[in-house]
Amino acid sequence: MKSIKGKILVAFSLIISLCIILGAFNIYSSNKSLVHFKDIIKHELPVLIDEEQLLNNLAQRSALARGYILFGDESNKERFLKYTEESKVIQEDLLALSDSDKMKELIQKSVDWRMIIIDRVFTQYDQGNEERAKEILKDEVAPISNELMDGFKELASEREKSIVASGEIVIASGESVKTTSIIITIAAVIIGLLLALVTANIITKPLLKIRDRMKVVANGELNHEPLEQKSNDEIGELTLSSNQMQKNLSDTIEKMLVVSESVSNQSEDLTQSANEVQQGSRQIATTMFELSEGSESQANRAADMVHMMEEFTRKIQQAYSCGEEVSQSSTEILSLTKEGIILMRNSVQQMKMIDEIVKNAVEQVKGLDSQSKEISQLVQVIKDISNQTNLLALNAAIEAARAGEHGKGFAVVAEEVRKLAEEVTHSVGDITNIVTAIQTGSKTVVHSLEDGYTQVDEGTRQITLTGQTFETINNSVGNMGTKVQHITNDLNYITTNSIKINQAIEDIAAVSEESAAGIEQVSASAQQSSSSMDEITNHARELASAAEQLTDQVKKFQL
Repeated sequence: MKSIKGKILVAFSLIISLCIILGAFNIYSSNKSLVHFKDIIKHELPVLIDEEQLLNNLAQRSALARGYILFGDESNKERFLKYTEESKVIQEDLLALSDSDKMKELIQKSVDWRMIIIDRVFTQYDQGNEERAKEILKDEVAPISNELMDGFKELASEREKSIVASGEIVIASGESVKTTSIIITIAAVIIGLLLALVTANIITKPLLKIRDRMKVVANGELNHEPLEQKSNDEIGELTLSSNQMQKNLSDTIEKMLVVSESVSNQSEDLTQSANEVQQGSRQIATTMFELSEGSESQANRAADMVHMMEEFTRKIQQAYSCGEEVSQSSTEILSLTKEGIILMRNSVQQMKMIDEIVKNAVEQVKGLDSQSKEISQLVQVIKDISNQTNLLALNAAIEAARAGEHGKGFAVVAEEVRKLAEEVTHSVGDITNIVTAIQTGSKTVVHSLEDGYTQVDEGTRQITLTGQTFETINNSVGNMGTKVQHITNDLNYITTNSIKINQAIEDIAAVSEESAAGIEQVSASAQQSSSSMDEITNHARELASAAEQLTDQVKKFQL
């Protein structure tokens, strides 16, 4: 064979074939045993369990039937009927699992036994024929019960024997499988050992030669002749590879001598450059640290300004709220002032009407005073007429007295005229007093009305002035509302701009913080670069040392 793979595959194929034979035999034996187990578990064992349950059920029902007949306990009858239902289920399972004629015969007898108890024994007992029920139970039911129990016991015994026989078959099959497996396993072990020894010799002998050559090469001896290739498999290829490796390693060592000298020279230049870069990095780190402190200070001041602007914005918002409230209050005052102006105008109109009414009243009272004077004149005329009438009555009485008897009637008339004149005189006096009182009252009323007119006129003038004052207040409040609205708009504008300023300051603070962070990062990077340059310097020195050591080591090889 041309490959180790083929040799190993042949050896392992033989071992695998033996394992397959062993596995196939085990599978066949296991399937055979599994068939017996399935038959026992799915058929024999369930039938045996059902037979035992039916036998136990039959014994329970027989005892319950006797208990009911002997003691008359209804619970025994109910339990009998309950067990009867359970027996029906068990019988159906048995008929489904077993086709034995004897089983069918026993089940049919158990059905007849059950019908005798229910239809005859229980019926006779329930009708009061206890003795007849006991006779049937003793003469007919008991023999059938014994026969059924013996029959089910016999079936159960046969089923147990069948299960035991199947178990013995499975055990015998297992013993056979065990013996065969041991034989095949021993054969596989022996064959495997032989194949392993042969394959190991084929593989290890060339590998030992290669191992010895590798040890020689590891000691630096590269001047030996190449190994001889005796096969075309992987070991032959490994022999060729080791020869090629020896040749390549020899060439590489020669090149490494040249490279190590070049590395040594360049490492010195690298060390000098690294020192210069290290100094520059340290200076950058110092500058960045100062910039970081300045940015951090600026960020702190911007943060303080943010807090101040927030407080300023809050104050402006409070002033804006107060301005809104003042504007609302001025609007309400303006509305009330307008209502006051309207009321004052109405009051002025009312005062003018009162002025006209009072003026008319004064004129009317003056007219009444003039008329009362005319009445006084008329009363004076009536008084004069009354006096003349009284004189005439007196003259008439005198003339009647002169006439004697003939003048008595005229004297009576004269007396009546005199009395009438006196009454008129009294009435005229009363009228005169009344007219005088009216004149006095009218004069008082005239003076009062004149004073009231004067006061009304003054009140009208004052109300007019008050109305003008309300007009002035209205204009002032209107101007104040306009100015308050301007102030409110200005405060709103200031609030909006202050929020924008606050946002701008926050942005500045954020940018400052980011700048500080960036500077810190740059500073850290510079410091890290400085550290890296330190490491590079150290590595360059180590590289120079390693180059020297490499040169020393390479010189140990014998080319």
